Amino acid sequence: MKTIRIESVAIRAPKKTGGTLASALAFVCLSWGVLAPILGLIFIIIHSAMEADHVFGDIGTGLMVVSIPLLLAGSHFLDVWDKHRKTSEYPDKSE
Repeated sequence: MKTIRIESVAIRAPKKTGGTLASALAFVCLSWGVLAPILGLIFIIIHSAMEADHVFGDIGTGLMVVSIPLLLAGSHFLDVWDKHRKTSEYPDKSE
């Protein structure tokens, strides 16, 4: 009969740095920052095809303008997430 010896191992949880919220906000802002001008261009094309409509043109212009602050906010949150990831207690092994 085999004897199995189990040694106790101390496992510490990594400290919370708030990086998950920053990474989620970076993903949302950057993805909407890329999608907003594409959708805005589609709305502007629809507006140019329909002469009597002003709503599609307004929405398209708004989406084109909103994409700039979204990309800026996404890059800021990406920098915050990267800073938290580098200063966390247990960094990734990939570096």
